Amino acid sequence: MKKVLIILFIFLNFKLYSSSKYLDIKGANFLKIGVSAKVEGGAGAFTSIGSGDINSIHYNPAGIAGVSNIQFQFSTLDWIDNVSLNYLAFSMPNKKLEGSISSSLIFLYLSPVDYYNSWGEVIDTMSFYNLALSFGYGRILKGYKVGGNLKLVYERIHYKNLLGLAFDFGALYEFEDFSINLFDKYLLIIREFSIGTSLKNIGTKIGADYFPTSWTIGYSFKIIKELKLAVDIVKPIYTFESLIDSDYKVNFGFEYNFKEIFKLRLGYRVNYDIPNNFTLGFGVHTKYKRSELIVDYAYAAYTYLEKTNRISLTLKTKEWRFWR
Repeated sequence: MKKVLIILFIFLNFKLYSSSKYLDIKGANFLKIGVSAKVEGGAGAFTSIGSGDINSIHYNPAGIAGVSNIQFQFSTLDWIDNVSLNYLAFSMPNKKLEGSISSSLIFLYLSPVDYYNSWGEVIDTMSFYNLALSFGYGRILKGYKVGGNLKLVYERIHYKNLLGLAFDFGALYEFEDFSINLFDKYLLIIREFSIGTSLKNIGTKIGADYFPTSWTIGYSFKIIKELKLAVDIVKPIYTFESLIDSDYKVNFGFEYNFKEIFKLRLGYRVNYDIPNNFTLGFGVHTKYKRSELIVDYAYAAYTYLEKTNRISLTLKTKEWRFWR
């Protein structure tokens, strides 16, 4: 029965990929930038492994359905060409709503740019920044984790102000461990196998542009007890003729867990318009009483552009008393 569900899930997702209607223009591209050092250290392959993790807010909102404690996160990214991105997130379980709630804020800022006239004189200074405020909810329904985000998106381009609404939806299912008999000789045990899918940035126009909508399906399982492999297949639901950004993209992520204290991550991306194939990251976990502090770092090298560094701080706590 499990194998039938896996095959059906794959078929339905690729059927949706193949029937997508493409749009010619896209806006709010900052929504495609990865916000989490933990996730980006593994090349963004997180759609199927975010259960109970605050990092899932941006990648697959179904993951917040498994949140069992209060979580806070701050991430910062010194991106290419004097662009900085900061991210704040919060999630917690809510018994009254029979699920979990979340909220996040993305703030992207570009250093002011001087505007010159034909004589080379500075006549104005242009400013650019983007904001995305989200509110999410997730719950468990008959073993399936489902969730969604409502996002208010604002773009400031010099004197032009743009505003739009977008939605994210996701689902996640975790299988019990099972085995596969290979060639009647080898018994392969599949541990912590899970499947996830997310549809991101469905919304109104922002100005004259459409949101960068995409559909993702992800698979993950443990190769050995300490090593997990995750694969995400991403299909942007738009096209832009001068780029290959309408093609399928694949993210491969690996995470090695050393005694729940130190985690090493590697990632590889395929078929992206701005090549940054390899990623590297790590996480350090520190526990104090009923709370846990996690520091994550990720490094990505772009082929034609600058190197990028991400840092995330995550706090998990069982009760508000920690703050008193």
